[in-house]
Amino acid sequence: YIGDVRDVSSVRGAVEGVDYVFHAAALKQVPSCEYFPSEAVYTNVLGAENALNAAYDAGVKTFVGVSTDKAVAPVNVMGMTKALQERLVIQSNLRAGSPRGVAVRYGNVLSSRGSVIPLFKDQISKGAPLTITDSEMTRFLLTLDEAVDIIVDAIESGNRGDIFVPSAPSANMVDLARLLSGKENPEMVFI
Repeated sequence: YIGDVRDVSSVRGAVEGVDYVFHAAALKQVPSCEYFPSEAVYTNVLGAENALNAAYDAGVKTFVGVSTDKAVAPVNVMGMTKALQERLVIQSNLRAGSPRGVAVRYGNVLSSRGSVIPLFKDQISKGAPLTITDSEMTRFLLTLDEAVDIIVDAIESGNRGDIFVPSAPSANMVDLARLLSGKENPEMVFI
């Protein structure tokens, strides 16, 4: 079903007759959200509210909101909007007859679209310097299987209002750049 999370009637059509909603629609790239904060609010906050309202209207059993580690003490627009999404999911449980609302919060899924590994691979293939925010920058990394497992855990054992946070290893981005480039000192630009 193709639709627009910003359009509640579109979302209503998508959730009709379903038992579980996995809300993963988001503007998730930090720079895009910084440059266009209202777009981040429309998608990440109001889109989540549309999905929650549509799930309520359709009698959905469980609503799982997919969030990010950036929602904890957020310092950027993306993190702020995802923190608001989490609160909407938690608050939705107060509504009589609402779906069980739970959230999952994790870091970067390895090789997912927009993540650092495809970015570094693209820069390496072009012979371009690897762009890193800061030399001390780290990222929590999960495999796709681990990301799916946390969602399954939320469905199987989540109580209303729970936020599931997996234990994920962090990696220093300079170390990751070295590993992917195969060089001890690849050309890096700290942005």
